[in-house]
Amino acid sequence: MFAAVLIGERLGTRRVAGFALGIVGVALIVNLGPVGLSGRTLLAAGAALLGAACWGWAGVLIKQRFGRLPPIGLAAGSIAFAAIIMSPAWAIAPPLQAWTPQATVALLALGIVCSGIAYLPFFTLVRDIGPSRTLSVTFLVPVLGVFWGWLFLDEAVTAAMLAGAALVLGALGLVLRR
Repeated sequence: MFAAVLIGERLGTRRVAGFALGIVGVALIVNLGPVGLSGRTLLAAGAALLGAACWGWAGVLIKQRFGRLPPIGLAAGSIAFAAIIMSPAWAIAPPLQAWTPQATVALLALGIVCSGIAYLPFFTLVRDIGPSRTLSVTFLVPVLGVFWGWLFLDEAVTAAMLAGAALVLGALGLVLRR
């Protein structure tokens, strides 16, 4: 929605249908069902919606204001800014001697591969194909979570999860097709 309003990116019926299909697919994957409404539930839902809105707005902002900067500079700046914002968390982090080698390697892998290296194609794609098409691939996160859980943790995969994954893949086909 931000891309359509702020930078005139054409969404069209196919893309809107794709976004809706992706949401339904994710709901099937996570077994979304009735949830009791409480203050905590509403706060969590509000935080999730605010986070998604910030993510969408950031994609538009990147395209609008920083599209001409090299992706490596945007990635480095994003990582540095995130490190500054998260630095107060060191006050509650376990002492370094409590860190296991496996946890340290996992932390470094997440930081380097999943953020540092992944930001390079991310910023390039926002510049080249636009924010709504780039950000739609986040629908794959739950699909990959199910896959990794099955592959490494021997977690069960249900028919609803497979149906949701199929809907997500179909949604991406609608959103990413030119």
